[in-house]
Amino acid sequence: MSEFSSVGHAKRGRKSNHQVVAPLSVTPAPPLHLSSRAQDEWNRIVPAAMAIGTFTHADLRAMELLCDALATIAELSDAVRDEGYTLPTADGGRKGNPLLRAISEQRSHAMKLLASFGLTPLGRMSVDVKPERSQDNPFLALMLKSSRGDS
Repeated sequence: MSEFSSVGHAKRGRKSNHQVVAPLSVTPAPPLHLSSRAQDEWNRIVPAAMAIGTFTHADLRAMELLCDALATIAELSDAVRDEGYTLPTADGGRKGNPLLRAISEQRSHAMKLLASFGLTPLGRMSVDVKPERSQDNPFLALMLKSSRGDS
């Protein structure tokens, strides 16, 4: 994903010379080719990215990859729970489950994609996210009301 692929994805202090892409306003359904677990991730993550304004039509494939990676992590984690963290060797010893490496690699990919959508604390520092409206956040509404002296 290019750092200029959508609104808010340009790094601070840089000007984009690319066409600006507007954030999606209607939540797209998860692609049917995704596994059910990946579709569940889509239904959890897409609304969060849309709420902060970092999800556009141009980002659909990146979101698919993110949801697939998160689903794969869950599936691999289930397998490790079933098989154990270590496996027996032919000589009677134990070795680490090779699935642990696959989990680590998928987590690394997922973290990069989460950050690119501003869905990690560090990721939000590198994208311009739309400010949360106070009516969407009861605590923020209360704090604003309190600071204005409203009763």
